[in-house]
Amino acid sequence: MCRFHANSSSHSATPEAPPKTETRAYALSLPSNPRYWLAVLANLTIPIIITEGAKKAGSLMSLGYAAIALPGVFSGYRSATQKLIEDLAVVCAKGRPIYICFDHDTKAETRRNVDKAIAKLGKLFAMAGCTVRIILLPGPEKGVDEFIVARGKAAFDHYFQTALVLPQWETRRYSQLSYKPSLELNQDKLGAFSVLGPQPKIRAYKSAKGTGKTEALIDIVDRAIQNGQWVLLMGHRVQLVQAICKRVGLDYLTDVRNSEFGTILGYGLCVDSLHPESQA
Repeated sequence: MCRFHANSSSHSATPEAPPKTETRAYALSLPSNPRYWLAVLANLTIPIIITEGAKKAGSLMSLGYAAIALPGVFSGYRSATQKLIEDLAVVCAKGRPIYICFDHDTKAETRRNVDKAIAKLGKLFAMAGCTVRIILLPGPEKGVDEFIVARGKAAFDHYFQTALVLPQWETRRYSQLSYKPSLELNQDKLGAFSVLGPQPKIRAYKSAKGTGKTEALIDIVDRAIQNGQWVLLMGHRVQLVQAICKRVGLDYLTDVRNSEFGTILGYGLCVDSLHPESQA
């Protein structure tokens, strides 16, 4: 407990650290229960929420949650040592439930930085034996304090109870879009890409299996060939790309040398072939 900063002031969201000292975590004191944090540390079944900013930790504690505040999302560990700061290391124990609840940000660059901080902090807690979960606030409220004011305890309880374990969060992170989509569709089939607006140089689509991505791609390739445009058709599975090539009249990479047209129209290949030793 000697590593904890206890602070009960309501005048500042995050107390300022003394000059030329490393930033530390803040565990707010409870005047009604001076031994609160001793009891939390002694009971490994009590979950601890890690958040950013003392005011947000105070909001969580007002709901009955044990919460520790960091002055910044990257303040939970030292980059030089790649270890948790001592203030956080002291709460670690095998099986201790740790929840990370940082702000909901809409700016892509900020979101990427927050995700990096969550990934690193979560990994270090997991290495220390803790069970790590990530609370995903839905927005539009940015901080958990604003979320609690706007929606109340029951709403936060729901997101606490449905928090993702760290491996689930990492999987979800890699499957999400990095940018806000310019167009969202609510229909069974994607339809022809040509009717979805002007044609940019690069366009990305994300939709479920069986929604017609391949059919729409075939339409694009077919029109490009008819217009005399050279086509490089790539996919993640050899058999899938070979099938599409056959349907649109393109040669697959392995058939180019024996083809009458060679690479005049273009060709198809699997993304695994994108390396210096490939036939491509």
